[in-house]
Amino acid sequence: MMKKFLILVGLIASTSAFAQADKFSGFSVGLNTGFAASKVKTVDTGDSSTFAPGATNTPFDINFAYTMSLASNTTVGFGLTYDLSSPKVINVSDQSSSTLTTDGKLNNHYSIYIEPGYAFNDSSLGYFKLGYHSGKMALEGVSKSITGTGYGFGMRHLIDKNLYLNLGVESIRYNSATFSDLSATAQLTQTLATVGIGYKF
Repeated sequence: MMKKFLILVGLIASTSAFAQADKFSGFSVGLNTGFAASKVKTVDTGDSSTFAPGATNTPFDINFAYTMSLASNTTVGFGLTYDLSSPKVINVSDQSSSTLTTDGKLNNHYSIYIEPGYAFNDSSLGYFKLGYHSGKMALEGVSKSITGTGYGFGMRHLIDKNLYLNLGVESIRYNSATFSDLSATAQLTQTLATVGIGYKF
């Protein structure tokens, strides 16, 4: 009798665990905005002088994702984001040591990511994120493709069975790009803090 009772308790606990993770499973789409701080480490290929102009801005991106539940309240998600804006990465009006005359921008920025998560309860989930980033950095009218890696963490809270709020922080480091016309190399790094709302199908 005791053995059957313990088996029953185990089954109930297992079902409850998956039920929490299942709350976050499925396809979803969301919109995110917030704060982004960018720095562009620029090295003159002639005299090797270095400066690091930057900018702050408000990103605005759309997110498509699919999340599946695993054992013990855990989830794993896969997603794609696309930046609907072309944020500044260099604001020349704020630079005193830069020789640039026009603002630098990051165009056509998108990311592909994997997101392991843990459901604390039926409505709150914490996650880590690892992503691949790609875009085109434009400096002085010259555009170069850049790629990089981002990592971060965040929280997701269900408002009801479909709507959710999302908070996230991410650090991104891009590979260095050579701007031959400017006789310089440039490497972009970014820190993002975002808030968003989404719909889970």
